[in-house]
Amino acid sequence: MAQLVACSPNFSEGVREDVISAIADAMKETSNCWLLDANPDDKANRTVYTVVGQPDAVINAVITGAKVAKRLIDMEQQRGDHPRLGALDVCAFKPVKGVSKEACVECSRAFGQRLAMELGVPVYLYEMSSTQEHRKTLSQIRAGEYEGLPEKIVKPEWRPDFGPPKFVSSWGATVTGARCYSLNFNVNLLATKEQANRIALNIREEGRSPDKPGRLKAVKAQGRLIPERRMAQIAITVTDPETTPIHVVYEECLKDAKELRIAVIGSQLEGMVPLSVLLTAADHFIRKDDLFILDEEHKIQLAIERLGLDSLEKFDAKSQIIESVIEQGSSGAILSMSVRAFIEAVSARSYTPGGLTVAGTVAALGSALATMSGWMTFGLKRFESLEVTMRELIPRLTRSTEELMKLMDMSHHENTTTRTQSAGVDSDEFQIPIRIMQTVNQCWSPFLELAKYASIACKPDMQIGAKNLETGAWSAMQMILSAAQDISDFEQRSKITSEARGQMQHCEEMCKEVLRLLDQRTR
Repeated sequence: MAQLVACSPNFSEGVREDVISAIADAMKETSNCWLLDANPDDKANRTVYTVVGQPDAVINAVITGAKVAKRLIDMEQQRGDHPRLGALDVCAFKPVKGVSKEACVECSRAFGQRLAMELGVPVYLYEMSSTQEHRKTLSQIRAGEYEGLPEKIVKPEWRPDFGPPKFVSSWGATVTGARCYSLNFNVNLLATKEQANRIALNIREEGRSPDKPGRLKAVKAQGRLIPERRMAQIAITVTDPETTPIHVVYEECLKDAKELRIAVIGSQLEGMVPLSVLLTAADHFIRKDDLFILDEEHKIQLAIERLGLDSLEKFDAKSQIIESVIEQGSSGAILSMSVRAFIEAVSARSYTPGGLTVAGTVAALGSALATMSGWMTFGLKRFESLEVTMRELIPRLTRSTEELMKLMDMSHHENTTTRTQSAGVDSDEFQIPIRIMQTVNQCWSPFLELAKYASIACKPDMQIGAKNLETGAWSAMQMILSAAQDISDFEQRSKITSEARGQMQHCEEMCKEVLRLLDQRTR
């Protein structure tokens, strides 16, 4: 999926299994959304759920769960050790993939508005979503808790951002907002607790005191002992991995440990993490050591090895990387289908996957064949003089292949039966096939170089690849021309069809040139 948002709704029920399950089952029913975890705590009388999916789908899922909670949770009867304000106590939206922090702020606002409107309950915004300094943090808003809410909510400075400024006794109030996806990242040391804590004080943002801050922004840390392992750990929370990636944290710990003559024996990532966390680390090590690694799985392996994530227990990419967990649970997703399943899905009595998905597939196969030809040339002694050239061409074609696969997946969700007269050129119905054509045309520049120099053994593969790229682009153009017939605005219709025909003309010219070069080659 191109966009993924995570949400961790905290519901004030951790004892009654039927209620916990009912809320979970309700959220599971939402399409394009996955419930990854439900963690009940009977002492706190609270369950933290983890929901990941497309932004609108996540909002729908949590609203659905909240409606069940409103029916089954009565805050007048709720008791527990954990501070709480309402039946759905807090709900934070966090970016996972292809979504900005600002987009998560909009998600939280849309969610808060809908929750207030559909359930008639008060909602407060916090963290990045709040614009008022006196009610920015969760602790500020939750001060006084549920019991203090009747007196607090009527004060002008505590008027809810959404919903009625009155006490709803069965519900209380909900706090929602946006924040970064925080990581629990621990660095392992053959050291004492005091030595681990010394490094923690050096790196954490707050440092030792306000006048002695630490080196790393968005990092919290403390040293601790793990007696059963006869070792120490720097227990770290990275509150914003974009500001301070985990490889930066790890290398700063290595630097301090070296000065103290302490052995670092790897690290540990707790829970599930976005794929980007590991890919960012891998890209750093690739740049640092001038490595040539393009395959995503190889990058994950590199990050795991360089960070020592397997040192205490195996880091299981399939169960700990969010996108991998989702892919395993998405039996209907195009990119997770077998070839047979995909062909059967295309041949079934359904509009999707249809022509647009097939267009992206054919184009992706063409780009993949070109990429393969580059790899079959790279690394062989007789092509040693071409190594620099292949290092430049292969990544460009790999990126195009990945983009075309992403468009394949997106096209599966574009329902061609929903065209309306008001469909505009900015809709997915037009933008996905246009992007397919544009991506195909980005392939031709590196493909022309491959046609000149790549191993002659790959000549038929490159010829087939070129025709596949052309066919994929032609197929995408047909989808555009067909859909454009429903646009009543002549100017808009002309704009999109002219763009498609222009892209196709360029594609045909480039394909012809690649085939000409290949036809001339005998070795």
